Amino acid sequence: MSSFSSIDAMISKVKERFGAEHKISVMFENCISNTLNTTIHRDEQGRIFVITGDIPAMWLRDSSCQLRPFLLFAREEPAIRDIIVGLLQRQMECILIDPYANAFNESANGNGFQDDDTQMKPELWERKYEIDSLCFPFLLSFYCCGHSFFNIFCCSLWNVVNDYTCCRGDDVKGFLAYAVYFFTVYDHFHMYSSPILILSICIFQTTPLICRMP
Repeated sequence: MSSFSSIDAMISKVKERFGAEHKISVMFENCISNTLNTTIHRDEQGRIFVITGDIPAMWLRDSSCQLRPFLLFAREEPAIRDIIVGLLQRQMECILIDPYANAFNESANGNGFQDDDTQMKPELWERKYEIDSLCFPFLLSFYCCGHSFFNIFCCSLWNVVNDYTCCRGDDVKGFLAYAVYFFTVYDHFHMYSSPILILSICIFQTTPLICRMP
């Protein structure tokens, strides 16, 4: 059982529905408990760092998906709301460190793929650009906005990053002129390289916001 009454109640409902020993019941209880007990780290500033599996790094996409199910319990559990807002705070800080990176270290410890041929920093675990890495923190924010009991905008960096990563459609030409990124990684058998990558952007005439990364 967890330390949250609403989660324990949901676990009991699942067991009642499928049977306590059913694989769905066992999987649900193990997965939701494991996320709470083994993946969430809180620092002295209240920021939340969510590791991915057994890797001591946080992916912007994965951490958003790992905590998304807990929105179901956020109304009854203020501590869970704090965890989700703390994650958003940390994600915004990570994006400001490097908007091209997809995975980050808990501190500037130099762990991860520091030998990749790209502009690595000690805060980065991996700098393999994935556009969904930027999208998922804002998707999690969007889901939070659908609940009146959430105040994600108390995260002071949210608006800073929102301004940093968005621009008007009429800024596209100027944006593409400097949106250049390179990444090369070697293994024993292959070389994977994208020496110049102009960001793939879907531009809809009715939607003036697009991703922008200098």
